Amino acid sequence: MRVTGLWLNRADVIIIGAGAGLSRARYAREAAGLAYDNADTFNALFPGYHGRYGLKTISEADFYPFPTAEEQYTWFPGT
Repeated sequence: MRVTGLWLNRADVIIIGAGAGLSRARYAREAAGLAYDNADTFNALFPGYHGRYGLKTISEADFYPFPTAEEQYTWFPGT
């Protein structure tokens, strides 16, 4: 850990990949009927978010800069 800490402290940039975990979660949700890129699914589960924020899909909402933490976590699936 000490070597890793030194390496991180000297880095100009740190890139974090989130491939395998996110894709596995996505496919599990799609298999359960929750499609990230389906506007009908999003509108059925989160009515009003298109009108208020212009969001059409869960994929868009995942990275939308909501104005408050409360608004961000209110929409999130499963909360």
